[in-house]
Amino acid sequence: MNNYKEAVACLLSGKTDCCFDFFKEHADYLELAYCYLLQEKIHDAKTFFEKVDNPRGLWGKRLSKLFLDEYDEAPTYFEIRNFFEIDLNMFIDLGLYEYANSMLKNIDLFYSVNGESYKLVARVLLNNGYYEPAKIYIEKSKSKFYNDPELHYIDMQFYEKTGDYDSALKAVENCLSVIPTYYPAKQSRERLLKLKKV
Repeated sequence: MNNYKEAVACLLSGKTDCCFDFFKEHADYLELAYCYLLQEKIHDAKTFFEKVDNPRGLWGKRLSKLFLDEYDEAPTYFEIRNFFEIDLNMFIDLGLYEYANSMLKNIDLFYSVNGESYKLVARVLLNNGYYEPAKIYIEKSKSKFYNDPELHYIDMQFYEKTGDYDSALKAVENCLSVIPTYYPAKQSRERLLKLKKV
């Protein structure tokens, strides 16, 4: 391994054996912490997250403590907005379901800090093919923030992926009733109308 970009690609694919030494040699503590986390060595991960003085490092430290049942402080709104969705997706993608389940088990904690947390979960689950659980989080989010156009767009994606084009069209209309100029919804509406005609 000769460069950082290749090492990160290995890390994100879960192949920590091909990047661990590179990160250790270059004192890339954040990446090293994630290597340990993906190897399910949570105590070691926490130790290295604590050496990283930036929002991503603080998020990793708090997440590690959550996984160790040592949770003592809530993440910030910023941390959840920027890192929750990425990490949940990575854990599901790499088959680290214990981590993903721990995050979902504590979703109300995340929601208490960031009201978009249910929506973030819905998007990750939907994009990973967990349609029915995604719908549960879509509905939870709609019960709290109905006037979120992005949420209605995610709802439209759910219906489209499950083949219910009439409901997808209704969801996209709901989205456009909140923000008539929401460009992805406008495009999707046209596409759905064409599908209905076929």
